[in-house]
Amino acid sequence: MGFKDVIQNDLEQTFFNEEEFADKHTWGDRVKRTITAIVDDDVLVEKYSSEFDLLPKGSHLVYASASQFLSKPKIGSVIFFDGATYTLDEMHEEMGMYALFFSRSTTR
Repeated sequence: MGFKDVIQNDLEQTFFNEEEFADKHTWGDRVKRTITAIVDDDVLVEKYSSEFDLLPKGSHLVYASASQFLSKPKIGSVIFFDGATYTLDEMHEEMGMYALFFSRSTTR
């Protein structure tokens, strides 16, 4: 087992363990899939605390394993998370994990 395999295993068995940190969420519109993710809005508020008044209501910071996605989400795209419509504002990928910042979208 290589280092990347060990990291991926740690993500799935520890960080994205539903008994520890993660929860099931719905991703998609017409084709809905269940993903395991961590919604961390506390970090979101901390990161943007200097701009808190500008932080759109309903914004989320979500961590999810990249292996759960059919393709890499694109910044600016409309996404569907737990039945609501959002715009993907920012995304970072590191060691097999996505950090997705999205805000409530008025477009549908």
